[in-house]
Amino acid sequence: MPEKINLSEIEEQTRISPKEKYGVTRKNMSIALGAKMGVGKWGGGQPFDVEWVKLPPKKTNFPCHAHQIQWEFFMVVSGNGIVRRNDQTFEVGPGDAFVQSPGTAHNIHNPSETEDLIYYVIADNPEADVVHYPDSNKWMFRPPRKLSRLTEVEYFDGEE
Repeated sequence: MPEKINLSEIEEQTRISPKEKYGVTRKNMSIALGAKMGVGKWGGGQPFDVEWVKLPPKKTNFPCHAHQIQWEFFMVVSGNGIVRRNDQTFEVGPGDAFVQSPGTAHNIHNPSETEDLIYYVIADNPEADVVHYPDSNKWMFRPPRKLSRLTEVEYFDGEE
């Protein structure tokens, strides 16, 4: 595990949705420092994940989602954005910080025509998390990082 890293030494990773509504470029500082992704401290991860994120003009970072366990702290470095939190929105700009607590549905949109929105996100790294996507009624379970839609069943269904 390296003693330190510099942001300029970390490879950027870009993820864009098929219809290009969502798209981010990230540098995962925790992984560069030797952590394993999405496994929590128990699986070789660190107690928190730190990412540098670049959100291009007119993009939204991710579909609106609510972690059920994980906390996230955001710090805006440059650019301006619109944060969706549940059914409300608020604007953010350079120097602004905010927290998304468990159960809070959220995402970030960059309304600019020309300027990237740059921010850091620091998340605690729970051993497991369940994430709800309220707009599409999907659920993600981590581990194993699988998405599904749930069907309600009776408690003993399939057990006897």
